[in-house]
Amino acid sequence: MSRRRLAEASALLVPFTLIFGAVGGLLAARVPRGTVGILGVYVFVSYLMLQFGPIFNFPTWVQNLSAFKLYGQPLTDGVDLTGLAIMLGIVLAGFGASVAAMRRRDVGA
Repeated sequence: MSRRRLAEASALLVPFTLIFGAVGGLLAARVPRGTVGILGVYVFVSYLMLQFGPIFNFPTWVQNLSAFKLYGQPLTDGVDLTGLAIMLGIVLAGFGASVAAMRRRDVGA
């Protein structure tokens, strides 16, 4: 294993965790009481999709709903640029939507 791949895999953890932050922020703005439970279910189902998606031949777009699938296997395969772009898009859209939802709730303005 090269140091470069280890550094790439470590850096890729930032957008990976920000996905959960963006989804959690949006959920907190929309359903504050259910945020922790819903986010926990999303993380669990996201992991299950990674494990069972190839076995049950789920469509690629369904498998790409899993944050774990988007992260890929950067230590062995290198960085998946498509997965990285999708992760960054989810992060930007999620945080943007959560800011807009919070403003509608009269928290931000």
